[in-house]
Amino acid sequence: MSTDEFWLPPRREPGPTVTTGDTPTGFDQIASVEFQNRLRDHALGLPGVRPGLIQDAVPEAVAFYLDEPVEDALLPDFFGGKWGHIHPRYDSNLLLNVPAELAKRLVDSGWAEYHPHVELGQVPPLVVMLYAPRDEDELAVCSLIVEEAYLAHGGARHDSDGRPLGLAAGGPDRPS
Repeated sequence: MSTDEFWLPPRREPGPTVTTGDTPTGFDQIASVEFQNRLRDHALGLPGVRPGLIQDAVPEAVAFYLDEPVEDALLPDFFGGKWGHIHPRYDSNLLLNVPAELAKRLVDSGWAEYHPHVELGQVPPLVVMLYAPRDEDELAVCSLIVEEAYLAHGGARHDSDGRPLGLAAGGPDRPS
């Protein structure tokens, strides 16, 4: 499916100030602990996802793994089943692996920026840092973006309640 079919509103304000280097972290626009927990729990609640720790991120980051995809993956498994991770409370951004077309659209619409390793040519333009949600509307959009990363790695098309997942399912302000 083309990302032209996805609902994705532009982010209302510019992204946060972030560090550069091996492990980008945000300096401002930190999400509330409640929003961080809800977004993390949403990712971990997707069918077949398990949490894990990772060596190549900031301490206390929580990784999202899908060990047994149930659909054909759109992306190669570069990271042993890991499709993303969330930084700790003092930072709150998420690193996600998404198809290149979606990554570009996320960057262009202000929801994310490429990981510094993309700019250095160390990883393909599939790895983005999704900015932390600052309100309920942004949390809804970020949750759909997290679902897209999950789907790209072979995740189930519906959650355990039968709700369709991802941006194609739409969001709170999607035009009819």
